[in-house]
Amino acid sequence: MDILKRVKDKRGYLLPYHELFLCVDPGLLEAYDRFYENLTLRENHLDPKTKELVWLGILMGVLEEAGTIHLKRAREAGITDDDISAIVKLTQIAKGFDVLSFVEKKWGQNLIGIAPLEIYEDLVDSVTAKITLPKSTVELIFIAVYSALRNKTALRLHLRRAKTFDLSDEEIAEAMSYIFIPKGANALIEAAKVFMEVVVKGEDNNKPDQ
Repeated sequence: MDILKRVKDKRGYLLPYHELFLCVDPGLLEAYDRFYENLTLRENHLDPKTKELVWLGILMGVLEEAGTIHLKRAREAGITDDDISAIVKLTQIAKGFDVLSFVEKKWGQNLIGIAPLEIYEDLVDSVTAKITLPKSTVELIFIAVYSALRNKTALRLHLRRAKTFDLSDEEIAEAMSYIFIPKGANALIEAAKVFMEVVVKGEDNNKPDQ
């Protein structure tokens, strides 16, 4: 019970799986608690405001209503209504990427003069120009959202864009790592493979996905 109290004091809440881990092995709960603390409670490469902006983008992108603790943390980090409205706009763009993929893959031969990815980047740039979030933060939000949505094409594009804003590999990796909590290991495995191909090995960002 002391372990549960420490977990609750640190987070401000308890979840059913905390008690489940305790039943399996108190050491498992302690190990998970340390993992969670290092993943998202401790300040690593992203400052608290950027971290919570990325978190809100992920949660909106995957339609996860259980993550409202991040709304509280966002407010504590100084995130405003305008900031949150900006994230809503960005996640709406991300959710619409499938339309571009459809046009390119299914109608591409009949629409030779249409370049869906150029249309997409024009849309991103036009919206980004109208919001107050730093462009580097916008790229981190898109990278995290597309990692969570398992959209490798869009993830590759934004990893390439991110490097033009001098984002470090560590900042990008941290933003991607948050998806482990709401989406699990398999989604992060896929995203990490793309990260290694594009950022670490410098392979072609526009190569077709399997």
